[in-house]
Amino acid sequence: MGLWGWEKPSSFNSIKGVAIVAHGLNLRPTRMLPLAQVLRGAGIHPVCVALSGHVDGSKSFADVSREAWLDEMLEAYALARSIADQARCPLYFLGYSLGALLGQDLLTERSDVRWDRQVLLAPATHPRTHTRLVRVFQPFGDAFAIPSLSYAGYAAQKSTAMAAYRALFESEKKLMNTSVDPLRIPTRVYIDPRDEMVSTKKIQKWIEQNKLKEWKLDTLRAQGSLPIQYRHLIIDETTLGKAAWSQLCRKILFHFKELTKETPADLTA
Repeated sequence: MGLWGWEKPSSFNSIKGVAIVAHGLNLRPTRMLPLAQVLRGAGIHPVCVALSGHVDGSKSFADVSREAWLDEMLEAYALARSIADQARCPLYFLGYSLGALLGQDLLTERSDVRWDRQVLLAPATHPRTHTRLVRVFQPFGDAFAIPSLSYAGYAAQKSTAMAAYRALFESEKKLMNTSVDPLRIPTRVYIDPRDEMVSTKKIQKWIEQNKLKEWKLDTLRAQGSLPIQYRHLIIDETTLGKAAWSQLCRKILFHFKELTKETPADLTA
């Protein structure tokens, strides 16, 4: 596992909160840097995950698995928990797409994992029907790779092996067939209703069916410079546009700030 953008705190007294930051499938982990910087600016110390297959020198996508990714998430959690305990502050989770899904999978898989609040961006918990069509290539084996359709400069690799898709779908299936009780923590879900990869309606229906009263889904409309087919990508000002990005950052901090040691002055209302 890799951790990027992380450094040992110079003073635990200055930390108001700690947040695990988890990226999406075949997304360069460093593309989560703008979100990490927003957290750091509010006194929330980010611990950023770099899953295998997404960084140089790690396993290729052909060698990844749900179990390996969960182990890496667990390592990140252990580090973040250690910092939060030493700083005596809340622990948060901020996940995008695959990262958001793995966070929920980890919560339901491990009874010893717990954080105080979470924000999920376009979580891959409910893929649209057409996204599952990649499974027709499963007979070709885990190493069979499909060229990435990600926007230029965002993809970690030029293609994504079937092993990575298999791990994602296994994580989703596990989550859909287990108790949601460990997920009953204050949660905000943000997604563009035009998301080409994930179904907003299916997420909302799942929330209602499971009576997850602690969860709230909020839609936003990406107005960045990317073509219209990239509505799943909502992680920075380029993908969202200045107004939507500013709004998202404010909502994330407002959700987290209620438990931080101190309330940032610019977020009081």
